[in-house]
Amino acid sequence: MTRSTAIIISASALGYSGYIGSSPKMQGNSSEDRTAIFGQIDQLAYMEMERWRVPGFAIGIIVEGDIVYAQGFGYRDPNLELEVTTATNFSLASITKSFTAMAVGLMVEDGLLGWDTPVHEVLPEFELCDPDLSSNVTFRDLLSHRTGLADKDELWTSGDYISSEILEHIDELEIAGPLRHHFEYSNVLYITSAELVRKITGSTWDVLATRRLLKPMGMSDTGFSVEQLLQSNEYSFSFSDRKGVYVTNEFPGPEHNAWYFTRGSGSMYSNVDDMARWILFQLNEGQYDGKQLVSEQIVRVMHEPQILIDTPLFYVNYPGITHHAYGMGWFLDEYRGHPRVHHGGASMGYSNYITLFPEDEIGIVILSNREVMMPVELMYYISDILLKLPQEDWASRFEEFVPAD
Repeated sequence: MTRSTAIIISASALGYSGYIGSSPKMQGNSSEDRTAIFGQIDQLAYMEMERWRVPGFAIGIIVEGDIVYAQGFGYRDPNLELEVTTATNFSLASITKSFTAMAVGLMVEDGLLGWDTPVHEVLPEFELCDPDLSSNVTFRDLLSHRTGLADKDELWTSGDYISSEILEHIDELEIAGPLRHHFEYSNVLYITSAELVRKITGSTWDVLATRRLLKPMGMSDTGFSVEQLLQSNEYSFSFSDRKGVYVTNEFPGPEHNAWYFTRGSGSMYSNVDDMARWILFQLNEGQYDGKQLVSEQIVRVMHEPQILIDTPLFYVNYPGITHHAYGMGWFLDEYRGHPRVHHGGASMGYSNYITLFPEDEIGIVILSNREVMMPVELMYYISDILLKLPQEDWASRFEEFVPAD
């Protein structure tokens, strides 16, 4: 595939399509060392692409406020041989949740509510299956998956309702456990959270997020629905592998309602160029390009444990990953002693991962066009390199749980 020439560029410019820059932390390495690091990441990327049979993906890496690496691999359309670049848009799936939570954070910032305000106090029509639960569930509870309500994905996957109508059916969610006692991941309650933004502010969550977050950060290629994705400048199809042949997955049409239109649980799309900005905003605790877009405290509380997770996730049992929890819009843990903030996303044939190591000032995003575990596995390999940790054989570890094709 075509590879761009290496250049050095500031984080604010973000006009890159290949290797870029070197952070102060990486300046401690010689140019030969940095070339070796980038070469190692390249090698791992191609290895993972072949192992998992992923047609195309893109990687972005931020270290100490600089984008040190950004690269596309493979094809966004193998049939037409259209290559993936750092400007190629992919569905973000559940990475959307960090944007939805931040939209609610903007309402907290504006004094319209508090994290611990019972939703029922602001919206009396908010009704769950139990009156006591309806009266006590807070915005913090919704965003941290600790309501005790079991999810019911068929409310939106059926395509019967648009997002605003799902709010009228949340009383169908059944109680799986006591309020604030255990983690119960819920797409429906994130759809609900986004709709509550509209009910309270009169502005939809995507309009609010665009005006207060995306536009100030220059995230001009990021959007909120399949409809917008198909109108974007450069997007990737997603693919399935059928007996060694890549088959293009069809996008849901307007008749699929919540699949096609905006959805606070997972309808957004973006690319590595734009997601680098989102990482910088997160690592800088709400600041971007010298401007404080949201208070530090709003970002910090989202990165703090709100509910512990008893059962380790992510398809790999590794003793070096401890303190599993969920914040608001983010999974939290410690990876080999390094505090980590992260989230995956898999939907419509896409699979992605975003990882922040706030204390190390490192961020990684991987967006791909096949719904397999490659982004997670590759993220671990890259994390070990950047954190200068002994390399694990992640392929063997993942093979125990989710064998590649």
